[in-house]
Amino acid sequence: MVWEWKNNYLFVALFIFCMPSIICIETSSVVCSIALIKDGRWVGSIDNHDHNVHAQYLTTHIAQLLEQQQLSIKQLNAIAISSGPGSYTGLRIATSVAKGLCYAANIPLIAIPTLSALAHAAQQQFRNATYYIPMIDARRMEVYTAIFDTHLQIILAPQAIILPHLLINPYLDKPEAVFCGNGANKILSVSDFQATYINTATLNFSANHLTNLALLAYQNKEFVDIAYFEPFYLKNNY
Repeated sequence: MVWEWKNNYLFVALFIFCMPSIICIETSSVVCSIALIKDGRWVGSIDNHDHNVHAQYLTTHIAQLLEQQQLSIKQLNAIAISSGPGSYTGLRIATSVAKGLCYAANIPLIAIPTLSALAHAAQQQFRNATYYIPMIDARRMEVYTAIFDTHLQIILAPQAIILPHLLINPYLDKPEAVFCGNGANKILSVSDFQATYINTATLNFSANHLTNLALLAYQNKEFVDIAYFEPFYLKNNY
């Protein structure tokens, strides 16, 4: 009986120990967004919709959220960032802050592809869709996009395209396809289509949509090299 009790105690202790605390950062768009996982569950987030405030408020919001939950940086198990594509400036700021915090606390860095996170966010609203097609604004009529199937496996690898485009056209008349993201509204001006469209306000993409992917990556030990990691810009920054 004593040995059985000790085994159960050790199992519970190990289970609690494996529940990570992770800060998630999303700055690929104009929104400066962070979310906090504490002991394996979402506990809070902050979204700042003011333009061009990432550098000014990102570290402040992180400190604020940690203070609310009575956590310090050294009590975190990892930091997760939306790795791009998206705003060059936003991605650079998040990467610099995340790397600095990871070095200081000696914790790993998790990089979550932004288009994958957008597809997961769309699936939460339309679970029975056959295709998920996130689009990130790349200025003018250009978007960063990828195509995911109903299981969120990649059909079309991430790339930059100018609309209208032959790769996207076959999906415009499919009611079971879901277009989403801050670049998806561009297809409204180039084609009449039958697919579902989620505008940016309805989707409300934020760091909250990184949390499940961050937990999965942490469990699978899918970390990036802090010294050499760079955001996924998708195209040259010049």
